[in-house]
Amino acid sequence: MIHASDKRAQGLQYTPELIKDFDELFSATDWRSTVTQSRIVFSNFPVPRSASMQKAWHSVGNAWKPEFIGEDAEWGENELLPFLDLWSKNLDVRGEMFDLNMNLHLDSVAIDRDGDVFALLTEDNDGFPKVQKIGAHRVGDRVGSGGKAESGPFQGRAIRNGVIKNNFGRTLAYQILGDTADEDRIVDANDCIMLNDPDWHDQGRGVPAFAAVIPELRKAKTSEEWELMAQLVNSAHSLVEYNETGTADFTSDVANQGVGDDGLNVQSLSGGMIRYFKANSGAKLEAINSARPSDSWDVFQDRVQRLACTCVSWGYELTWKPEGLNSVSVRSVQDKARHAVARRQVVLRRGLMRQAEWAVTIGIKNGYLAAPTNAQDWDKFTFSLPPQMTIDPRHDSKTEMEDFKIGRKNMTQLLKRDGKTLVPHIKERLWEIVQRKLLKQEYELKYGVEIDDREIMMLTPNEMAEHEEIETPVKSNDNEE
Repeated sequence: MIHASDKRAQGLQYTPELIKDFDELFSATDWRSTVTQSRIVFSNFPVPRSASMQKAWHSVGNAWKPEFIGEDAEWGENELLPFLDLWSKNLDVRGEMFDLNMNLHLDSVAIDRDGDVFALLTEDNDGFPKVQKIGAHRVGDRVGSGGKAESGPFQGRAIRNGVIKNNFGRTLAYQILGDTADEDRIVDANDCIMLNDPDWHDQGRGVPAFAAVIPELRKAKTSEEWELMAQLVNSAHSLVEYNETGTADFTSDVANQGVGDDGLNVQSLSGGMIRYFKANSGAKLEAINSARPSDSWDVFQDRVQRLACTCVSWGYELTWKPEGLNSVSVRSVQDKARHAVARRQVVLRRGLMRQAEWAVTIGIKNGYLAAPTNAQDWDKFTFSLPPQMTIDPRHDSKTEMEDFKIGRKNMTQLLKRDGKTLVPHIKERLWEIVQRKLLKQEYELKYGVEIDDREIMMLTPNEMAEHEEIETPVKSNDNEE
């Protein structure tokens, strides 16, 4: 054995040869099975589901508002931004409920759960740009189709799990499956966008994030069901009576419920039972004591749940049990979550910018907005991000204030953490100042009282009114003549 990872190492199972292209290693059958089980995990395991949902919430939030960054500010303010705002509210063919924020949130969840999701670029009857989201299961192959495109510009090219590539691995088209084979269609990749977060260079389709832990989760779920069954059994048996016969004594108060001669009211417990066991000598009555589930079982279940959260790069402590964290570990968990959110935002932004840039071109073409005077400005826009997640906002605020004071960070950087941008922030502050001054003048004239600006808003103690200086009498020196 040359290396410790030799596939015939003693004590290990035989490892097949895996030096192949990813799409050959991970066949369409493997992909369908993995996505099916991942959807079961997402629907039946609260902790992994919550981890995926939380990452989506922090990645999307209530942000992603269009912002113009070009030269022709008038065109951006009056044409581009109003159009993008309208498109953000009406981009989905399903209606206004599925606006931009809802779509981005569902896109993030789908990437974790299914591995990928598709956005088909289309138009409505009035020529307004629309997007139709295609679920991962709607892009694929028909069993027995031969694995090649039978007609059209891609005729003869291989279809691997719904993806058609050229000889260099570039995606050319996708096969979208209808309800029947006759309704299947091949769509050019320029008109359909795949959103995924790949792990391999030659990966054709996305892989569910939970794929690495699906077997452990399903076994843990089975174990949990058995433990629940044990709890039901224990709950069903309330007392154990040991007697000489091993059967119920039908003359006892327990067997004959009601009010006995001694005035004792005997009733059965709802859902409970009494089990009788024959004793060799003596008789006694015992309550059922159960120590299940054990602490070791609970710890092992937590371990599996932690692995599932790791698969989506999310802290187990953020989702389920935060016990045992100190100030250092809290910031470590926060930093990892921030990196996961930033990575997901990169993936979402990549797909969104393609959709939005296409929408602007269609909007200009069909007269929904005027063309820019500066031809370079048509794609000079971006989208705002939500506030950066924080576990200790007071600590972060103090750190940012110190960074700003020493010039390590500027106001633009600080505002980005809060999901804001500089120009709207300054405009908002100026508007507040104007309103404060106008209201001050109005109330001074109305009540004839002079109002000091510092009485309305005082930012620091240095802005407090100066105290009148009081003359201090000078002591006389008796020795002076």
